[in-house]
Amino acid sequence: MLLPIQYLSGKERYSELYVKFPPSRVYIYCERINIAKDGDFEKFCDSGANMTIYAWYVWEKGYHGSTELRWIHNDKNEQNTHGEVSF
Repeated sequence: MLLPIQYLSGKERYSELYVKFPPSRVYIYCERINIAKDGDFEKFCDSGANMTIYAWYVWEKGYHGSTELRWIHNDKNEQNTHGEVSF
């Protein structure tokens, strides 16, 4: 699921979701990504939108280990030298 990074926090979410069903991996974008409701990027580009860092949360059925954090290098000018995911 693509969700804001703030989705990781929260006492109730932790006890009701993460303890019972931890994500196997969370891939965090290093740079902000453009997200627009209904794909209307022009409407959302100037309104202070996209001020949130997003991450991909991956759950695997039956997984009960630790959550692995990885970073997505989505800045085309930055070289990925650490083995993280690049887009």
